[in-house]
Amino acid sequence: MPMTFHIPESAFAPFYDTPVAFAAERPDGTHRGTLAACIFDEGYAEVFDESSGTSSRIRQITLEVRGFDWNAALSTPPQIGDRFTSPTTGREYAASEVKPTVGEAWSITAREVKP
Repeated sequence: MPMTFHIPESAFAPFYDTPVAFAAERPDGTHRGTLAACIFDEGYAEVFDESSGTSSRIRQITLEVRGFDWNAALSTPPQIGDRFTSPTTGREYAASEVKPTVGEAWSITAREVKP
């Protein structure tokens, strides 16, 4: 029986295969490195007030990193203000929201900042 719909190859691509550079300020100095991440979205931030009909000019990236990868690079968890560089656009982002997810990972939402 022929397949009635097409399944893109990207549906089977491995997670956490995109290298993302980070810089984290801690009391003992600046820590830099590269982590394997899963980027879910990079684009413009959501509009706060949909009734005004305006669009956002704030760029945002949403990514997830595995907990053991982060712990191997840094002894403290991700924090608001940690910086990430997009591997696709080269834009620099600062974390605005950090939360743990299921499966020992960190979900990070970051907004664009000036380098």
